[in-house]
Amino acid sequence: MRESSVTAAWCLVAIVTARLAIGADPTQPPPLLITTEARLANAAFVSAEAGGTWAFKSADDQSERTVPLRTVVRWGGFAKAVGGHRVRLVGGGEIVGYSVQMTQREVILESDLLDQVKLPRAGVAAVIFDLPADEASAQALERRIEAAGLEQDTLLFANGDRLAGELVGLAEDKLTLKTAEADLVVDRSRAAAVIVGRAIPPEQQKSLKTWIGLRDGSRFLAEKLVLKDARVTVELAAGGTVSLSADAILALQPVGGDTIYLSDLEDAGYRHIPFLSLAWGYRRDRGVTGGPLSADSRLHLKGLGMHSAARITYNLDAEYRALQAELAIDDSTEGRGSVICRAFVDDGSGKWQLKYESGVIRGGDKPLAMNVDLAGAKRISLLVDFADRGDELDHVNWLDARLVK
Repeated sequence: MRESSVTAAWCLVAIVTARLAIGADPTQPPPLLITTEARLANAAFVSAEAGGTWAFKSADDQSERTVPLRTVVRWGGFAKAVGGHRVRLVGGGEIVGYSVQMTQREVILESDLLDQVKLPRAGVAAVIFDLPADEASAQALERRIEAAGLEQDTLLFANGDRLAGELVGLAEDKLTLKTAEADLVVDRSRAAAVIVGRAIPPEQQKSLKTWIGLRDGSRFLAEKLVLKDARVTVELAAGGTVSLSADAILALQPVGGDTIYLSDLEDAGYRHIPFLSLAWGYRRDRGVTGGPLSADSRLHLKGLGMHSAARITYNLDAEYRALQAELAIDDSTEGRGSVICRAFVDDGSGKWQLKYESGVIRGGDKPLAMNVDLAGAKRISLLVDFADRGDELDHVNWLDARLVK
């Protein structure tokens, strides 16, 4: 990324005075910082400069390090949301709250961590009421949301029914939906979710933005973030502005910089070899079963979900220095599952060379960092193989799998 691009985006964070540790919790060690160059444990995020640099302080030796924003992969970890309503944003992310209202122009959300949130209706993709706590029910609702389409507003009832029309308003205890036949007033307790219709999906911007994760599980994409006097003001990529206390932030992850995530690329070939007869595909930015990527009790926004035994290949369109990722069995297996992961490289000769082998990765293990030299590489292949007990719950995550320039 050009320096001018970084400067323009940063605007993304402007901190002019206090050195403040964001997301500090006296009962927990400061989070892990991952950059394209190094990993720093116990790193407190203390400042950011308009020129495109972030500063972190090591809790171990109190030294302070300044790193270019374009080299930051992730700081901290994204929390899982439990309970509450969810306002899902156009372009990804969601905000957790306990009260939601909607007019024909805006969505108003009350939250424990944010000041009152007012979002333009055009920036809201859906409102989910009390997302089920168990994974199977939550995924079933997600499938219903995906199947609803974008053409018009759609009300999903808790009993499985659905009704399309125009959502006129949403209050604490009722919602009003205009259909071709009549205006219907529905008790809010009967609703599982409302999908906000829009004719054209938003165009994805390639400029530098930052994912922000909060203690309550909220996560949203920021166009601009300003920290002053322990208060953070965020301009959302989906539109609107939110304000919060700095200590509510648990994670930051820039996207759109020099790091290229495999989940944003088209593969050049994928194959799964069943242990018996059940075939598995792979998932982008999701676990292999369709749930969120989860490891070490944290959510991860970027990565690949795969199942043994499988192989995925990518053609490289440029020169890259390294392939990096953190490898782990998904938390959903509850400590079960075991795999061996390998990375192969082809320099254009058609001959694959083994560049990395993980050893056995088991459910419950801490994520294992991988760094593969890509000098001269034209293609890469990632393999997942059986380890203990055949393919039983071999749900592996290639967390933040990325190409580094």
